[in-house]
Amino acid sequence: MKLEISKGVCLTPIKISDAEEVFAVINTQRTYLEQWLPFVPHTKEKQDTVNFIKSVQTADELLQTTFVIRKENRFAGVIGFKNYTAHSNRVELGYWLAAQYQKQGLMIRSVRNLVRLAFEETSVNSIVIKCAEENFPSIAIAIRAGFTYTELEENGEQLTVNTYRDLMVFKLTKRHWKTL
Repeated sequence: MKLEISKGVCLTPIKISDAEEVFAVINTQRTYLEQWLPFVPHTKEKQDTVNFIKSVQTADELLQTTFVIRKENRFAGVIGFKNYTAHSNRVELGYWLAAQYQKQGLMIRSVRNLVRLAFEETSVNSIVIKCAEENFPSIAIAIRAGFTYTELEENGEQLTVNTYRDLMVFKLTKRHWKTL
């Protein structure tokens, strides 16, 4: 499955052959990425990225799929669904972009396309995005995509052994999405 989201920009399910590019960005942009992504300090070598890809690559349905974002066939970032809860038909959407691809509209278009796909092609009823309180670009994406702030998840994400970060939780329901 390949999703064209705009001219020269597409989403494709992540695969092992993406590991080198993904790891290269993580490795060269550690200082920038580890502000927001708790997995970065634990991603020390390419094999760590391969292991991650293997763990998500077995997904056989959209609500478990992780995609790479490519601009003009170059790796730009990752976006994907996780933590699907069947009893509430709720799924979380997570994303990150390499620094040089920020502020180009790639992420908002990616989020909107995956939200549309999830609501039109699955039975999911709500999608959640969780952002660190200080991650203003990520918060702006959630708001621009029509998500509504619902709560603060205190100590929602562990950064180091004794360090936690509060997360802002944004939610979009299928009913609200239809009115956007």
